[in-house]
Amino acid sequence: MQTQPWDGIATKLMTALATSNPPDVIDIGNTKVLEFARTGALLDLSAQREELAHGGTWLDGLEQPMTYDGGLYAAPAFGAARTVIYNRRMWREAGITTPPTTYDKLCGDLDRVQRVHASDADFSALYLPGQNWFAGLQFLWDAGASPAELRDGQWTATLGSPNGIAGLQAWASFQNRYSSKASRTADTLIPDQAQLLGQQKTSAIIWNASAVTKAVASNPQLSADDFGAFPMPSVSGDGQQPTMMSGSGWAVATRSAAPSLALAWISIATSPAVERAWIVEHDAGCRIRASSQPNTWPRASSAPCSADSSRRDAFALHTERPRLGDDRGGRLTQGTVLEGRARPFEGAGHRRRFRRTHGRRPLRSAGGTVITHRPNTARTMMLAPAAITLTVLVGLPLIMLIVASFTDFNARSLFTGTFEPVGFRQYAALFSSGPFYHALGITILFTASLVVGSMLIGMGAAQLMTKLGPVPRTAMMVTLVMAWALPTSHRR
Repeated sequence: MQTQPWDGIATKLMTALATSNPPDVIDIGNTKVLEFARTGALLDLSAQREELAHGGTWLDGLEQPMTYDGGLYAAPAFGAARTVIYNRRMWREAGITTPPTTYDKLCGDLDRVQRVHASDADFSALYLPGQNWFAGLQFLWDAGASPAELRDGQWTATLGSPNGIAGLQAWASFQNRYSSKASRTADTLIPDQAQLLGQQKTSAIIWNASAVTKAVASNPQLSADDFGAFPMPSVSGDGQQPTMMSGSGWAVATRSAAPSLALAWISIATSPAVERAWIVEHDAGCRIRASSQPNTWPRASSAPCSADSSRRDAFALHTERPRLGDDRGGRLTQGTVLEGRARPFEGAGHRRRFRRTHGRRPLRSAGGTVITHRPNTARTMMLAPAAITLTVLVGLPLIMLIVASFTDFNARSLFTGTFEPVGFRQYAALFSSGPFYHALGITILFTASLVVGSMLIGMGAAQLMTKLGPVPRTAMMVTLVMAWALPTSHRR
């Protein structure tokens, strides 16, 4: 078994599944199943559905994302949902002893907590990053809207509908009321909201059970029993908000060498006994099957039905210059006779005359022997690794791309290995496409603007540096070099 970090897991899975000896069983996130099922990388498990469900009914939020074109391509393994996680100790200090069951009661409780910590300008009764789209979707769904709807085979954005606007306004109002101003543009990663919960800079967050583990790790004075959880109440006052179901499933690679053994292993992994011992009790996750019984937890803290998505795993010479020799094979030295005349070396000026003479006719020693370059195998040997590397990494892939352009090779071919030649059909379609010429024009304009602009700015900076004194010139050089050398950051 190989355990892979969750970060960049899609690329790692694609690389593993495209090999001739892929992993047999893969723990794959439910948002990734469709991507790999449609390319033929996963085995259809529809015939084993009943066996893998063990007589139960999977939660729709887990089964549907693992279904493609009527086929089941992964068996639900783990479920996670986001709830309100709160610090019981801080809420008791505000006089709150039971979790709220209505939206109005929740707002009233958060107001009481906020008043207790009114002297702390950075405190949030419920820390809610403005880019926490998981929580934002809950308010949108609660208002009877969705981000988009499927109409006549096309997805159409519906955020601008009356219900969509109402949901977004409710979300913004709640976020602005109970979370700090700095959080309005923050994402779910920076700052770490679980750490803020542990540092007691907030009394609650909307996340999953991983937040409790991180909060306790950041503050040894806290324990899991200091935290509780409850579902986010509906703004309308009726029930609770819908929540996004995330999780993972067990899948079998299409190229697996032992699909029968892989299915037998998955059947064990999805059994009720394993579900209870490892999913519910060990990882504090949701049951993967619908049940009339509520989730029960190993601790009195009533950990939420969630999972730590950040920890989900997937099986996924120095070389000499060429020497000019005399007729005895020795080096040219001062006084060596060239073309019948003695010309002692005279620094750079002599070297220039030497090159001009060498360019017109062969060099001869005093005895009339033509002076030639000695073969230098060291130079060739030093260039060979770079040449071989460029050929393998650039030349061969380029040739493969050219060959593939005359076939119907696509993402599915990457996993199945099947494709057919199509001749110039793809080129004909490309050059007869209006968007191609539009994109080509934009590319040419962008490239020309970038090159010309860079040259003008560079020449301007160079001219400016010749006019500056030593100190400002050095400062400018350091600034330019640092801007080029330091990597840019990108946050998701």
